[in-house]
Amino acid sequence: MDVVVGTLEDHDTAVYTQMVFERNGISAEIVPHEVLLSYPVSRSLSIVFPESQRFTAGLQEAAIPEDPTSSDPRHIMTYNAYSGTGNVTAELVYVNYGRLEDFQLLESMGVNVQGKICIARYGSVFRGNKAFFAEERGAVGLIIYSDPIDDG
Repeated sequence: MDVVVGTLEDHDTAVYTQMVFERNGISAEIVPHEVLLSYPVSRSLSIVFPESQRFTAGLQEAAIPEDPTSSDPRHIMTYNAYSGTGNVTAELVYVNYGRLEDFQLLESMGVNVQGKICIARYGSVFRGNKAFFAEERGAVGLIIYSDPIDDG
């Protein structure tokens, strides 16, 4: 399970790290910080066109019996912290990993993402960069997904 800032697990990780450092002769202390971190109230993803193929994504993978952490009730819903609130409907443009070179390749092919929703595979570059590159080119939204070829 991911450790999210401000949770008990986050504190436990800090305590463990401090213990390991000190056990190895490195002085360490835990310094509390006040941080702002957004959490979503709700989120949804739907394909609305063509009408005959409407689809609403579940946005949560099914639990795997062999992996007890996959059904842990403490899981936080999928979201990207600090994302704006809103409802966006637009055409999708696949941008591979959403790297600068991916956007540059699309531009060289005459593909414009302005006013569109970009869909990018997770990985290869920091997710904040994906959002920055998309926004810089006028995209109105960004979907980041884990491609099974990348995460098994």
